[in-house]
Amino acid sequence: MISMALCKLTIETRLSAQGCSVDQIRDANITTSIAANMQDGGNHVVGVVKLSVNGMEEQFIIDPWNDGAIITPSEIKKFYGENRSRFADENANFEKNDRLTDVINDSLYLNAVATSMREIHRIDIDNTNWRAQQLAR
Repeated sequence: MISMALCKLTIETRLSAQGCSVDQIRDANITTSIAANMQDGGNHVVGVVKLSVNGMEEQFIIDPWNDGAIITPSEIKKFYGENRSRFADENANFEKNDRLTDVINDSLYLNAVATSMREIHRIDIDNTNWRAQQLAR
């Protein structure tokens, strides 16, 4: 849950740093969630990012057990069929948990995660200097 909250916060902060307005970011309707595959296709959990780009709804699956692979729902069968994952196969069927999705995207939860990152780890997500990070590479 924390990883997907951080993902949402990071995407919004990055879009802001790229010059997107608050309205544009809000209109992107970014939501993050957790989806589980507990059926015959394996026992596996992934992160899901959903957003609107130019009026088109896009969805991406982030698989932390496969080196953070980012795939689309239409690629699931091929990706897990060829990947030889111990956790999922071509029969994987990831289903989102609506309760967790609501919590992850709740502003109180997101603020608590951002505050914890700032106070415990000294990472200020709201004021990340993307330009300095790019120059340091």
